[in-house]
Amino acid sequence: MTTFPDLAIMADMLGVTLRKHDGGPPGYYDHEARTISTRRGMSPALYRSTLAHELAHATYSDTPTGNGYYDEKQEQRAHRFAAKLLINQDTFAADLAWCQGNLAELADELEITQHLLGIYLERHPPKDVAA
Repeated sequence: MTTFPDLAIMADMLGVTLRKHDGGPPGYYDHEARTISTRRGMSPALYRSTLAHELAHATYSDTPTGNGYYDEKQEQRAHRFAAKLLINQDTFAADLAWCQGNLAELADELEITQHLLGIYLERHPPKDVAA
């Protein structure tokens, strides 16, 4: 599992500064300032998922285009990137078995959001559990 220090190291390697904000969206990436800001007070799962998502935007140098189609493409790519970053594909089947197929429990165990787990399952559906 990718931990917060791993995510912070990744941000540092990308030349991105991590900051906090009060209220508003869970997170955002400012490409000009090379800054990711996350909202204070989030659960560990929401924080990790948000930070990994924003790291995707930094990795791809994403900036809003103003075109809904292309902006949504950036968002979907960031979701997929975050899911792949935070979920260990080699241990996923064992993690799922440990949680007896309970996806909410699995998301808690992995410390990710259920939304991000759903994104992962769209591309990697387990053979014995309906996603």
